[in-house]
Amino acid sequence: MLSERELERHLSVYQRRMQAVTEEYLIRMGNHLRDKNDIKIFILYLMNSIGYPLEHGVLHDISVQDGYISTFDFIEAFDELLANGNITKESVDEDTDIIS
Repeated sequence: MLSERELERHLSVYQRRMQAVTEEYLIRMGNHLRDKNDIKIFILYLMNSIGYPLEHGVLHDISVQDGYISTFDFIEAFDELLANGNITKESVDEDTDIIS
């Protein structure tokens, strides 16, 4: 089991990596994503760049944190990706869904 200090270190690394991935994508695609297909591509790019499954809430927060994507647009694009089988959702417990 990791100590609190180790967990904080891992969280810090994770947060820096998420920010770097988000910034890299937005530089390539432009600052504001409005087109639903661009948002879908961003979600898939983000998941691919991270390389491991994410909690739904974490994926949402990363996607909307800087205001480049609205919550409504994220939910709409995410639901379409899920419905089309591009991503999967697995419930870990009643409060946590893992997206892969």
